[in-house]
Amino acid sequence: MNYQETLAYINSPEKMGSRFGLESIGRLLKKMGNPQDKLRFIHVAGTNGKGSTCAFMEKILFEEGYNVGLFTSPYIRSFNDRIQVGGEDITNDDVAEIGSWIRILSEEIEEEGYLPPTTFEMVTAMGFYFFYLRKADPVILEVGLGGALDCTNIIKSPMAAVLTPIGYDHCQVLGNTLKEIAKNKVGIIKENTMVFSSHQTEEAFEVIVQKCNSLSVPMVFLDRNKYEIIEANEYGSQWTWGNAKEKLYLNNKIAGRYQVENAALAITVLETLKNNEMISLTERSIVDGISHMSWPGRLEVMGKKPLIVMDGSHNPQGVRNLIENISVFSYEKLWLIMGVLEDKDVFNMVKDIAGISDYVITTSVPINRSLDAEKLSVHFTKIGHSVEVINNPKMAFDYAMENAGEKDLVLVAGSLYLISELRKYYLDSSK
Repeated sequence: MNYQETLAYINSPEKMGSRFGLESIGRLLKKMGNPQDKLRFIHVAGTNGKGSTCAFMEKILFEEGYNVGLFTSPYIRSFNDRIQVGGEDITNDDVAEIGSWIRILSEEIEEEGYLPPTTFEMVTAMGFYFFYLRKADPVILEVGLGGALDCTNIIKSPMAAVLTPIGYDHCQVLGNTLKEIAKNKVGIIKENTMVFSSHQTEEAFEVIVQKCNSLSVPMVFLDRNKYEIIEANEYGSQWTWGNAKEKLYLNNKIAGRYQVENAALAITVLETLKNNEMISLTERSIVDGISHMSWPGRLEVMGKKPLIVMDGSHNPQGVRNLIENISVFSYEKLWLIMGVLEDKDVFNMVKDIAGISDYVITTSVPINRSLDAEKLSVHFTKIGHSVEVINNPKMAFDYAMENAGEKDLVLVAGSLYLISELRKYYLDSSK
């Protein structure tokens, strides 16, 4: 298969969707020689901030000279950007070559009477094999969904298990309480693993502590007293890390005060691994890594006149972070283009974001799990907000751009899949 044929096969409708458990991915990886067993991992789970925390760690380790691997989802720019080694995306040729082999193995599995691997299982296996081929070390591995039964959890004990803030998302799968959701997330914690966590709710905190105690593994919680934000604006944040005697002055180039916490968690993980002689790390790598990190689709400024901001917030906690940080931008009216997936807590997302929106356009997300734009609009009209319904995301974006004033803000939010579609559309149309 060539590159396009490989993507068509991997993303074919019958392979989409989730299958929880490790048997299926285990069968495929066994046929591939279990490449994941030959790698060192930093495994990252949580509800919000996973991708950004992974990216901060990757960039710092890259600056330190590591041939670091990075596995994230979903992609924003292109399929290839979810699998990276040494700061470079997997190539089209590698996708085609490894994907063709995976297809042969998947068909063997089906002939043996088992269900073939899902899209995410195939992509995960592709990542593991590519990391093995390119001698990536370490690999920063983002969980797809949950933790315990996510196919990334096929790995043996990682160097570190990292938990970003745990909140409500994917409740139909993970549970309706924070305790249930947290129990799923802490499934990435294994014996002989160092555990790290951002600030958590009391319910999630108790679950994490209980899991760590049951396995007798060390845990480190982010110390909020170690960082202080000096200034936060639309261009990023200036902040310090350390104590009164010794401080690093750091500069995030991505907007959002919450990104400082993600960066601080990344530093906490890497400094602790260094102190335990598991990696090398210099202050210069931290400073350069933080300042060089960019992460598309997270409070990302795409254009001006009108100001265009794209943010992949897709759950209530993420939307609250967005609302808190949108204040760094100066604008007259806010035009919201929103599309969400059908399994999201739409009521609470809409309830919060409606308050900052002068005009609302609901649209669909370009995948089969999208909530109908008309159904999304009902949530706004129920609280007295007028809505324009435009099913086609590109037409919705064009409508906002045609009607927004030069001093207005056009905000795209609700789904990373929607961001990926409209980000590419805007960049292509701007050429």
